[in-house]
Amino acid sequence: MTLQERLNQYMEKYCLSGAEVSKRSGVHQNHISAIRRHNKYSPRTAKNLISVLGDECEQYVIYSTCECGKKFIQRSSNQHHCSSECSEYYTGRPWGINKRYDEKRKAKAEQKRAKVNYAEYNERARSQDLTHGQLQGLERLGLR
Repeated sequence: MTLQERLNQYMEKYCLSGAEVSKRSGVHQNHISAIRRHNKYSPRTAKNLISVLGDECEQYVIYSTCECGKKFIQRSSNQHHCSSECSEYYTGRPWGINKRYDEKRKAKAEQKRAKVNYAEYNERARSQDLTHGQLQGLERLGLR
């Protein structure tokens, strides 16, 4: 049995609507309907509902186990660690940082850097009787 099934039983047993369960538990009515439809919930929502439904409902909550051995309720389907500290410890990088994204960002920053500083570029343009912008435009068109 899941928390979803237990919540539905509770509502049927006491003839409660989603709004009434919301008032009793302090959980927003939209969250209650999401649990009833999809069995999706956050750790805070689960704790609030357990306080209303009773401690025997804790067995229906789906827990995941972190590498450190601690049980936790996943906030998303791709959460593998109980905390950001655990994630950083076991993966070797801070939580929320993607290595591939960092590499792309660094590569873009290197491409944007001017290979010649402004003064040198301007001198080169003046030697050809052009302005800085004219020389840059010609180079972009591949004419110089």
